[in-house]
Amino acid sequence: MGAYIDAAFGWDDREQRALFDESFGSASYEIIRVDGEDAGVLALETSDAEIWLGLIEIQPRFRGQGVGTSIVESVLRRATETNKPVALRVLRVNSSARSLYERLGFVAYREDDVRVYLRADPPR
Repeated sequence: MGAYIDAAFGWDDREQRALFDESFGSASYEIIRVDGEDAGVLALETSDAEIWLGLIEIQPRFRGQGVGTSIVESVLRRATETNKPVALRVLRVNSSARSLYERLGFVAYREDDVRVYLRADPPR
């Protein structure tokens, strides 16, 4: 995500380290494995109201192989089973991630100068 952070905010090692340390809080982190190899990480927070997809990162060599699509689809299945929407935010400069989410049914519900907030409601 370094390139996206730099494009959106500029890069400051000290600030990024502090944010990184702070962000490993209440979310549940899962290692994404492909053919026995660590391929990325997924962070979800589930509340009574929704599932918050806080982070999905796929290592570059695993991108473009459908890994991200598969992971997001599995989150959407969990949401359907619990009748909860899935919400997330994406940096505006990360158009490839936004395209993936919109292709999978997410709709923007709020935007600011830096981020787009998206949501996918469970089927009715």
